[in-house]
Amino acid sequence: MKLSLLGLLFALSFSEVMACSGADPKKVVLFIDTNYSALEAEKAAQAACTRGETFVILPAPLKDLRKVRDARVTFDRTWTIRSRCQSNCTALESQLNSARAALQEAMRPVPTMSPGILNAKLKTLAGDGVAVKSIVASGHDGGGVIHGNSGEVSKFDIINGMKAAYKGKPELLSQWRSVLMWGCFTATPSESAIWRSEVPSLRALAGFDGIGPSNEREASRDVLADFLVKEHRICEARDQKELGDLVKSIEDIQYTAAGMYIRQCSGAEYYYARRESGTVFGRFNEVAGCDAVQTLLNVYRSEISQYQQGFKEPPADGVDSPLRHMYSQLRQNAQCIPAGETLLDPN
Repeated sequence: MKLSLLGLLFALSFSEVMACSGADPKKVVLFIDTNYSALEAEKAAQAACTRGETFVILPAPLKDLRKVRDARVTFDRTWTIRSRCQSNCTALESQLNSARAALQEAMRPVPTMSPGILNAKLKTLAGDGVAVKSIVASGHDGGGVIHGNSGEVSKFDIINGMKAAYKGKPELLSQWRSVLMWGCFTATPSESAIWRSEVPSLRALAGFDGIGPSNEREASRDVLADFLVKEHRICEARDQKELGDLVKSIEDIQYTAAGMYIRQCSGAEYYYARRESGTVFGRFNEVAGCDAVQTLLNVYRSEISQYQQGFKEPPADGVDSPLRHMYSQLRQNAQCIPAGETLLDPN
């Protein structure tokens, strides 16, 4: 059977992902996929191999998730072409039906990601004496819930699942060092505060301080993989300048709204974020402080009340508008909003 150049490159890339000699079976990078993020998973698997750790993925083998991803790309492309057809569309309609059937067949063996699947895997890993070093969860974010076309898990599903599975095994639980929440607004100061409080062993939370890139974008998987590879060096950086240089050197980070909470091996805590207004980087307690943003929040309270009371119509453009900008600012400073206030009410 002949392979196209693209097929050959994929076959080589995939074989490199799956063949990792020397990986420690007692240390794993766990990848939780809720949106058929096969391209990100492949890069994460390569990073795990570079670290000398075993790659584990949920809810299905990587090869099955890649089949779904490829079938979805074909279906979306075919649907776009068919939707533009105005006449003599029979052949395109047939192609669309075939692409739909292929996608459904690819999805058939992939279970829906759920807390139950996560808990079962964590229980198995703990029972086998395996330490989870890093957890990656990829999908869309909805207030701390990573979700997509293949299921969902929340940050507390992950936190509580780890604590329950490793109960009575502190020597294994304490080896959990990092979480990469690959969705929008997953690594804001407020999200960082939750993770640092709930997981004392955590050295890093990586994700996005703003809107995250599509899982099809190269920058998304590059930042993810390079962070995993450089995580240990980031922890051991000698001072703030060396730490900042390491973070800035992460591949393609300049193309994203990345956010990171970092607790160094020395115990020093930092926060890094790329925002429209510029890069934020400093000691966590200083960056996450609320004094500097109170005036801004007061202005936004006044503006948002105009929409809430019906004096202003919501903008037609939900992506690039003053209201979207305010929402982003509020998500990035959610730790400064009093409990019970409805500034971030999605309704």
